[in-house]
Amino acid sequence: MALCFDIIPSSCCTTLKISDSSVFTTEVVTDRTLTILVPGYEDPVIITGLSADFIVNLNSVDLGVTETEPGDLPDGLYTITLSALVDAVEVTFEKLHLRNCALLTCYYEELCKIKYECSTCNSSQKTKDLFYIKMYIDAAVAKVEYCSAADEGLAMVSYAKKLLTKYQTGSCITC
Repeated sequence: MALCFDIIPSSCCTTLKISDSSVFTTEVVTDRTLTILVPGYEDPVIITGLSADFIVNLNSVDLGVTETEPGDLPDGLYTITLSALVDAVEVTFEKLHLRNCALLTCYYEELCKIKYECSTCNSSQKTKDLFYIKMYIDAAVAKVEYCSAADEGLAMVSYAKKLLTKYQTGSCITC
């Protein structure tokens, strides 16, 4: 028996997709509930009535970020908990998720400026700088989601944002 969920990666900054990946054999599982704390908010959003093998596609209205029109979800640290009654005993599974959709969008926009045919247009220093930034973005996610080091991950993603901003001004970030 294992209560678990996955966060499905997406380049769409307006949605957060979560799927049930729990494995049960003979246990009776009821009352699946997701509790999601959005970065910058104090009160979590609670989603009840989830079925086995659920997939939920949540937007900013669902998560209380906007009131009527869906917009981009904030980047940052999300705390997501799945709870259920398993054979009448409450079981929970919590996962931290470092959302960085807006940051990656800016990063990918810089990658789009690279020209394949023009080796002189793409200085090796600029390429190194972009790889360096991406390494910090990836390391931040690893720190939060795999190493249980949320503070370190948040510091790394903040550093990556600072580096990307500096890069966008034309400055060398690793010189």
